[in-house]
Amino acid sequence: MSVGSRIDAIAPPGSTIALGTLTSPANRTRLQSLPYTVPGGRLHSGASQLRWLSASRLIYLAERVDYHIRCDRCVEWDTLATGMDVMWLDVAQPGSPQRVAGTEFASGVSVGAGADEIYYTLNGDPRVYRQTLSTGAVTVAHDFGAAGAARDVHVVGNNLAAVVGGRVAYGVDPAFGPTAWDSGGVLHVVDLQTGGDVILDQTGLYRRPQISPTGSAVVAEGYRLILTSGPGGEIDTTVDRRSDLYLFGQP
Repeated sequence: MSVGSRIDAIAPPGSTIALGTLTSPANRTRLQSLPYTVPGGRLHSGASQLRWLSASRLIYLAERVDYHIRCDRCVEWDTLATGMDVMWLDVAQPGSPQRVAGTEFASGVSVGAGADEIYYTLNGDPRVYRQTLSTGAVTVAHDFGAAGAARDVHVVGNNLAAVVGGRVAYGVDPAFGPTAWDSGGVLHVVDLQTGGDVILDQTGLYRRPQISPTGSAVVAEGYRLILTSGPGGEIDTTVDRRSDLYLFGQP
């Protein structure tokens, strides 16, 4: 993603999905400008979880990005990114993103074993879905059940990482429409062969886990929990808005 903004601007005037190289990142080819509207009228104003589906095709989570004041006396604006659709984009045909059927209001996407397989999650849903793109066939790869809504899925080999439950809500905002409020969740790693589910840490909340190519390590954004005491001695828990990167396992 290529994003530019003025100093003190609430929102960037626009952003771009662009193609560059590690040796010359400033030299970029524009693939898709944001925002844009897909057939049916849904607005895509952000993109995340961009992954190579094949040598010439990208897949990504298209988002709607909203900005609002958190409370009447607040002075800081908050940013809400809500997953809208899983999209794919052919780098040989810039400006022509295509929606993956059945992925409306997705909350995460990952490439599977090859260019014909993806995994994805839906807002408010505890299940991780597997789809064969050539046929459209969909199966449930894993169900986290009562643990809560799954999102930010990433799959490498038989290992699946996802953020589950935590501080997340999904509903209809009177100003924005269907909206996700997400401050992070519990980091899970699942063995897709056995169904074994391991929780890596419960002392904080996490977003956007990435499994190493060997499957031996996971990196994720971590948000610490802040405990404050109220006037009556009650304890309130808030989530730090700043994150750090955490490594679990050995790369």
